[in-house]
Amino acid sequence: MPSIGIVAALVGLLMFSVGDTISKRVSERLGHLISATVIVGAGIISLAASLLFLPSVPLTPIMLAASAAAGVFTALGFLLVLKSLETEQVSNTMGLLNLQYAVIIILGIFFLSENVSALQYAGLIIVFAGSLLVTLGRKLKVNRMLLPAVAGNLCWGVGIAIISYSIASFAAPTTMFFLYARLVGFSLLLAYLLLMLYRRPKRVLPDKIRHPGRQLGLAVLSGMLAGGALFMITMFTIYRMVTVGGAILALEPVLVAIYGAFLYRDRMSKIQLFGIAIAVIGGIVLSI
Repeated sequence: MPSIGIVAALVGLLMFSVGDTISKRVSERLGHLISATVIVGAGIISLAASLLFLPSVPLTPIMLAASAAAGVFTALGFLLVLKSLETEQVSNTMGLLNLQYAVIIILGIFFLSENVSALQYAGLIIVFAGSLLVTLGRKLKVNRMLLPAVAGNLCWGVGIAIISYSIASFAAPTTMFFLYARLVGFSLLLAYLLLMLYRRPKRVLPDKIRHPGRQLGLAVLSGMLAGGALFMITMFTIYRMVTVGGAILALEPVLVAIYGAFLYRDRMSKIQLFGIAIAVIGGIVLSI
């Protein structure tokens, strides 16, 4: 039978892929600002519930500051990625997810002086090459509408790196870092949303929302799935399955592409499909 760590990684993969696929429909209907606010806020529910299974521990001021910084990058990441999802296919947009692995490795090199193997350097090149191919549209021109998703994934990578290094320096396994980051991110997004509703409501509210209750429910579900996936990451870290778990999570763009083809009838060029395949390979290499 598979170990608990592998099961946690598989469940996390399912949660991330389904949640990210749902966010496409939500962003189209509600707009990226409302969607990002609800999704990030809903993640707090799952992470708070996770404390029933993992210890709630006091964090030092430095760790709180790290979580707050991660929350800022988390909020920016959601805003930017969902901005691309308003107009672009979920397959293309989420095909860039493995850029996060590259960011974590690069930050480790520059700020922590970590040793990186030749294989990992190759993985970095593969991820960036694959991501570039994913952004190419007709006549091999870069699709500018995907550039926010590129920036958003880079922000997510920075946020995850901050939390990962914080967890590594903390003995007890906990999701408190993720929870504080989500709280900070949600607070910032909510403040920005309220400000925009006051100053420029027409830029925030869609002209007509079909089934608004259903769309908000989907946004909450997407956020809760993302929060649950972060709990699964913590679980497979506890069981020392980080390498295998990371490789499993690197497969998410493949699942999202499959979901997108069936749910949204996404159509991708051969070069974009090749780019996703390469980015996934690079993500797996970097997780080793």
